[in-house]
Amino acid sequence: MILSVWRSESLPSDPNNFSSSYDLDESSGSLDWGERLQRIYFESKRLLAIWWWIVLLAVAIGIGWQAYRELNREPVYVSYAEMMVSGRFALPDNVYREELSNFFGTQITLMLSDRVQKQAKDRVLMLYPEITPSWVSLSVVQRSQASIFQLRAQGGSAEFTQKFLDAVMEEYQTFRSEMRSETTETTLIAVTEQLYRLEEEIENQENTVVDFQKENNLIFLKEQDSSTGAYLARLTTQQAELKTQLLILENLKTGDITTSVVEQSPLIEAESVALLNKTQQEWTQLKAQLEEYSLYLKPKHPKIIDLELNIERATNLIDILERQTTDSLDDRKDQLRRQIQNLDAVIAQWEKQALSISRKSAEFERLQYRLDRSRNTYQRLLDSIQAIQSNQNIEQDTIGILAHASRAGVQPPQVGKKVAEGAAFGLAVGIVIIAAISFLDVRIRNSDELAKRFDHPVIGVIPEELQNANGQIDLLQVNDSRHRFAEACRTLRSTILLKQSDAVHTSSQSILITSATPSEGKSTISANLAIALSHLGKRVLLIDADMRRGGVHHLFSLSAENGLSDLLSCESDFDGYVQQTQHAKLDLIANGRSLLNSGELLLSERMDNLLEWARERYTYVIVDAPPILAVNDTIGLSNKTDSMMFVVRASQTSTRQVQSSLERLSSRTSKIMGLVFNCAPATGVDYYYNYRHYDSYHQQPDAKQKRERS
Repeated sequence: MILSVWRSESLPSDPNNFSSSYDLDESSGSLDWGERLQRIYFESKRLLAIWWWIVLLAVAIGIGWQAYRELNREPVYVSYAEMMVSGRFALPDNVYREELSNFFGTQITLMLSDRVQKQAKDRVLMLYPEITPSWVSLSVVQRSQASIFQLRAQGGSAEFTQKFLDAVMEEYQTFRSEMRSETTETTLIAVTEQLYRLEEEIENQENTVVDFQKENNLIFLKEQDSSTGAYLARLTTQQAELKTQLLILENLKTGDITTSVVEQSPLIEAESVALLNKTQQEWTQLKAQLEEYSLYLKPKHPKIIDLELNIERATNLIDILERQTTDSLDDRKDQLRRQIQNLDAVIAQWEKQALSISRKSAEFERLQYRLDRSRNTYQRLLDSIQAIQSNQNIEQDTIGILAHASRAGVQPPQVGKKVAEGAAFGLAVGIVIIAAISFLDVRIRNSDELAKRFDHPVIGVIPEELQNANGQIDLLQVNDSRHRFAEACRTLRSTILLKQSDAVHTSSQSILITSATPSEGKSTISANLAIALSHLGKRVLLIDADMRRGGVHHLFSLSAENGLSDLLSCESDFDGYVQQTQHAKLDLIANGRSLLNSGELLLSERMDNLLEWARERYTYVIVDAPPILAVNDTIGLSNKTDSMMFVVRASQTSTRQVQSSLERLSSRTSKIMGLVFNCAPATGVDYYYNYRHYDSYHQQPDAKQKRERS
């Protein structure tokens, strides 16, 4: 059932189909889970309504088979026993311990293992050769909120079952003891081997340390390391002072020499600085006297001439002294640079020596650390060996036998349990069979599936209605109490009106209605559609073009004589073949007498004349055509009408039939207005989404009047 729903959902859908728009999400265009569950519910309900007897038969067979097997089986003997998880003494951390995570599940698996059960059977056969072996099965569970295992054995022999259960518990304990001993011995061997390797490693490391101490005096290395560091610090300080002096001298400018010489007197000769300062002072005094004499003496005065000569001599002397001072400063700079270069070489040499000393110290510390680590590991392994040996001397089994196997008793038949199992199995098989039938069924079951499988839109969904005594569906009335059926016919009528409003010529419209196979309800839909159009006050002509098996006249209780076959076979006026129905403005041309050459008549020029005559006198012309796959008459007739409707009946028409019919029509015409889904189940998806509110809506005024009266 679910497979069939999934199959229909996996097909591509046409967004223009109004019939499938109810189950599409507006944002994503996919079914939500609520819609899926509703569709699965309705599909399951429909399938169960059809194939319920398969489920009932499968359940009955399952119940009968299980009850028969249980009542006729050989006697089964059951024995019970219990084992308990006890406490244990606190042991060192490195003693053998069992994994506590999933402890109970692990022990139950061990008890049920093939190895333990096989050894238990061999033990019973060896100790009790007089007991006849039989089949036996074992189950183990943990008691709720207790550290107790409950063992249950059942078999075909009472004595063998009891002995087997005791043997299982003993073999289980033996297996645990062997596993613990094997693990302990394996661990002891591995630790001992690692201990031997570690002894050799420690010996090699000790020899390496001794050799290093012989080659290097550790006390001298430590003292040399500290003295080298102090001497390097002094050299670095001295180098920094020289660089500072050089930087000061390099920043002196020519105009600042005389003022800076006094501050840097240790760098140059003090006599040159003093003479330079004295000469500059004399030059200043001479310049002052010259300015004073120039106020009242002539330029050629002997005193002024003498002053100018003295000023010139003083200026020359100042230039000489400044050059001497500059040369002295340059010599001092060169001297500082040479001293700095020498210190760089000395510092590099001592740094290399200090690095060598540091490397040797670090190497000794690394060798000593590795030796200490190996010694600590060696001591831990010794402790582990002592703990493992202690564990061998103090064996503790945490699981002991609480109650030995009880005397095996006969298990009474569990008819109720087996019947329930048979019913469940039969129900599952029945559902699987129905699901397989549904998956293999290619018939179309709802309008949504029809819309998704074909490109043409679904323009109408006609609900399934009860048939009258004549095996027909009553025609539509003005105030029809079948609200769902009436609304479906009006919806189909609205589709025609919308198509007509979109067309260029809206004076008349001829519509051909056909199906893939017979008995799909196309004649009933044609008649009710014609009635619905006549209720609008429009003149409607219904033509039964199925001249082999037509039966539209039976719906209106009219005669088939002087029908379409007679009209097309002669040249009489068309008016003589038109019958008036009990519905106003609705006329009928019956099928007439049955002919074998009906296809040729439908393709004749007289048929064209008939349709042209009908278009001039009627607003709508409805043509009920033969099924496409039954005869070839409809293919030629489809080109003569304005549009076409294709009827598909629920749970009858297959996908291949519809596809083949549409391909034949598409090869000759493209006038297909849409698909009409007929006989939609009243309990299906189409009813739930399209018609479930119609009855309540039409009954609402009556209910309201009753409430008002009350």
